[in-house]
Amino acid sequence: MAIFQKKQKKLLIILGSITLLFSIFTGLALIIAPKYLETKQIERDDTTKCKSYRALEEIAVAMYRNDPDGADWLLKAKEAETRRKQHKCSQIIFK
Repeated sequence: MAIFQKKQKKLLIILGSITLLFSIFTGLALIIAPKYLETKQIERDDTTKCKSYRALEEIAVAMYRNDPDGADWLLKAKEAETRRKQHKCSQIIFK
């Protein structure tokens, strides 16, 4: 009977330790991952490709403000959106 209780205690301690380690690693991942991903996004947004997306977007907005019924601004906007998705740039929003 005593041997059985020792094995149960040992198993309980091992399972508790594994659960604790898993919880610690999960917590660390939840803290570190967003900062890492945000840093990578900032680096991507600073590339020439993302800067060209923003320039195209600004051109499309300027063309829209000059002629909202024209089709040229829509072509520029679609081209800008394609670049944004292709290079995984942050979306800019004009008001």
